[in-house]
Amino acid sequence: ILIGGGDSKAVDVDGCPLPTLVYLAREKRPGYPHHFKAGAMNAL
Repeated sequence: ILIGGGDSKAVDVDGCPLPTLVYLAREKRPGYPHHFKAGAMNAL
């Protein structure tokens, strides 16, 4: 898991703080099922 917290004071146009971005890589190896729809991985 990679958490991108480069700028903790980042805000949107209304001044609300932006959420922390999280990247989750799926394991891909022979014999391990990894052909799932990407939408299922977006809901943490």
